[in-house]
Amino acid sequence: MTKPTVLVTEQLAPAPLAWLKEHAQVIESGPTDEHLARAQGLVVRTYTTVDDALLERAPNLRVVARAGVGLDNIDLEACERRGVAVVSTPHANGDAVTEFVGAMILRTIRPIEPLGDQTLDLNAWSELRTKSVSARSSQGETLGVLGLGNIGTKV
Repeated sequence: MTKPTVLVTEQLAPAPLAWLKEHAQVIESGPTDEHLARAQGLVVRTYTTVDDALLERAPNLRVVARAGVGLDNIDLEACERRGVAVVSTPHANGDAVTEFVGAMILRTIRPIEPLGDQTLDLNAWSELRTKSVSARSSQGETLGVLGLGNIGTKV
């Protein structure tokens, strides 16, 4: 059986890319006309827009895979009109994004001087603490979360 041709337009983590290469003929490139014409599968991340214009150049395309959260860059109606399935990994980096959001919330309330690679001895700790002291506190504050999807619920 011939392996399908899959165009990967943005960098993937090594392990999933290795798995994909075992199961498909993988082309790692931007969405050029030549590559799109050959592709049965398309793997995108954040910066490749899948719309009518791209789909027109991909007559053999059967599936678009979004390696990540959110489908903002994929025109779902255009894919449906052409019979192109869309799959995603909605929980792929949910924990990391939740941690980032939490850190940004805390950093907004109480800015902290970055540590970098420095070793914290007693003098460095004292200096860092002095630079990071803020009159602001989360005590008595209310936090609102807009959106209760995967990330919003975790936050």
